[in-house]
Amino acid sequence: MPDMDIVSATLGGLLHDIGKMEQRGQTKRVAHPLLGAEFYSRCLAEKVTAAYGPEVSRQVEQAIRGHHDYAEIVTLADHIAAGERFSLDEEETQDPREAPLIPIWHGVTPEGTVQPAGPAPAVPLAPLSSGTDSLFPVTAPPGPFMEAYARLWGEFETAVSALPEDDRLLDGCLRLLEEFTWCVPSAAYRTRADISLFDHLRLTAAVAACLAAVERPTFEGDHFVLVLGDLSGIQSYLLALGRARTKGAAKRLRARSHRIAEFSLCAARQILHDLGLYEPNLLASAGGKFYLLLPATSPTLDYLSRAQGLLDDHASRDFGGLLSVRLAWVQCSGRQLCDFGPLRARLEARARVAKARPLADRLQRNGAWDEGAFLYRPYGANERPCPVCGLRPVPGGAGEEEAAECEACCQEREMGARLAKEGPHYIPQDEDGTATEFGDLATRAAGRQYLAVLKADVDHLGRLFSRGLAVREDGSTG
Repeated sequence: MPDMDIVSATLGGLLHDIGKMEQRGQTKRVAHPLLGAEFYSRCLAEKVTAAYGPEVSRQVEQAIRGHHDYAEIVTLADHIAAGERFSLDEEETQDPREAPLIPIWHGVTPEGTVQPAGPAPAVPLAPLSSGTDSLFPVTAPPGPFMEAYARLWGEFETAVSALPEDDRLLDGCLRLLEEFTWCVPSAAYRTRADISLFDHLRLTAAVAACLAAVERPTFEGDHFVLVLGDLSGIQSYLLALGRARTKGAAKRLRARSHRIAEFSLCAARQILHDLGLYEPNLLASAGGKFYLLLPATSPTLDYLSRAQGLLDDHASRDFGGLLSVRLAWVQCSGRQLCDFGPLRARLEARARVAKARPLADRLQRNGAWDEGAFLYRPYGANERPCPVCGLRPVPGGAGEEEAAECEACCQEREMGARLAKEGPHYIPQDEDGTATEFGDLATRAAGRQYLAVLKADVDHLGRLFSRGLAVREDGSTG
């Protein structure tokens, strides 16, 4: 049974500023909380009532209508989530109806963010599904803005009408907000317009859900737990295929790449599910890492102390210990969340310690090594190691021909074949629709019939994230 206080806070946070999108498509000035509340009553109130009950619906409407007027959970969450913005000088104020979203990397240097001379690139106002052209910033102004906002709002309202009236509603709202507000600035008046409305709504929802789970929330209270999950052993897991002299290596590599991404994401979502939280509290998931924002309650801290052992058991059972997710966390206040750089540095330091002890909870018991945890069960007289993974037993004696692969490796190969046909990646195909073999692909090359691999790398990316997004007070790059 979901905690309805958390449902109310999450939905209230997700929708508290939704009126901004409609407001920017109008010539008449109307306060965005009022527009947002009217939209909610018109399009979502009945759905929320059907899915979660009338009290949740009333609280969500109240959060949208009054989040600027009283110090309730969504008001405090909005204040904390707005800490990611930085202000412009008095003479640099912008009309939000005429200010496009600026890419976050504009003006970023390894020493901090500055305001470059000349016009900034702008993100077009278009849904994510409108095509690849809308994903890339343009140098020319993408106006007229008010017409684009009005069109975007109309498409959004139409999409909202198709949302389900059951417990899938919250996730459905999140997906539609990402689809339509990813390109909308969260704020522009006296504020650099480089944070999307979707990112602000999602972060507000995450913060509000945490505040709803604690008693007497304040800006200074240590009400939050920031969790970092870091996937270790990626290279070992992938390169283990190089030792297997079997067919289907490309399919297995494709499947393992997919499983790496899924393992990290599933671990994050399982933690949220077990704690009764929703997708907004997954702040980020990329590159084998995920960040979660959780409430600092006794049940949360008790769960995290056990979660590492559960993840280690899963890693040992399904990946032979080659992959593992290491967890690290820090407790913090709303003020500390607003100054994310030092908080992230503390968290990364703890994560480095955790990564130095892979599978520790699996391999130790009562403060000592558990020798049995280091070993797989002995092979029987008529068993031998799988020729692919080298871990699991398959039928066959020492003098027999090459053994068949184990069931897990067989499933892995089949997954790779399905991904080639159904996955989101580009796969060259023959005329009959089957994936092109590497040998045939090489014959299409101009000149020598070789395959080529392009690898792109960003120098100092970690420094850009840790220091580059901070604001330089003098505006210089030196």
